[in-house]
Amino acid sequence: MVDEAVIAYLPEGFWPAVPRTVDAASDAARREVHLDIDPKGQITLRVQDGGSVEATWLSLDSASCRIEGGDAE
Repeated sequence: MVDEAVIAYLPEGFWPAVPRTVDAASDAARREVHLDIDPKGQITLRVQDGGSVEATWLSLDSASCRIEGGDAE
């Protein structure tokens, strides 16, 4: 995993109102991995202290944000 790698884009309508940083589970040894989600739906991988780290899996299950707006009844 490489710090600042863009890994996905959320579809329009699922973009957060403000930037979010969420923890991501992985088997990266001794370094935390986070996801930055920007208001345009871009999801960027962040590795603690930058650089890169070896891992065999990354879970996006912990990533969530409230959808703002829309017509809720």
